[in-house]
Amino acid sequence: MTLSIIRHLSLVVLLSMVTPSLLSAQINCENDNPALQAMGKVKVTFERADDTTMTVEAKHASDVVTRAAGFQRVCAERIATTLILFTFDTDTTPQFHMNNVVAPLDIAFIDKEGRIESVQLMQTYSLLLIDKPRYGPARPIVAALEAHDGFYAKHKIDTKAKVTWELVDKNLND
Repeated sequence: MTLSIIRHLSLVVLLSMVTPSLLSAQINCENDNPALQAMGKVKVTFERADDTTMTVEAKHASDVVTRAAGFQRVCAERIATTLILFTFDTDTTPQFHMNNVVAPLDIAFIDKEGRIESVQLMQTYSLLLIDKPRYGPARPIVAALEAHDGFYAKHKIDTKAKVTWELVDKNLND
């Protein structure tokens, strides 16, 4: 082998060890943070196409501050047990991102009739990524419900389900 090939192989080996740590930027996570503490609580009920229902409790992101924070910097263990319902005052077509989120999320976009417009899997990404993916509905919605990845499939909730919610505890920013 020539010296340039050996140098090239050494560089490839070195980059293969360093690149993964650069691409998965380390995020310090918290189990409870001010944004989650400020969110109120809602009971969310899903009525499936087979007429069975399921009710869960979720955090309620109903203002600019809590909607902007979402699950940012929240540890994966907390994401696995917490849902966040984002509500909007008018029909909107929001764009969600995964900046500073440590675990993949399922998101259901809910229209004004309470129908799920779509369910999308939002993947984590590196802060070094230039084109960061955005997730959003194809048509206007009034709410979006974030849950851990696999939540909707596990509970057999799809676009035929109807979703309603009831305020349990007000948001501290209201």
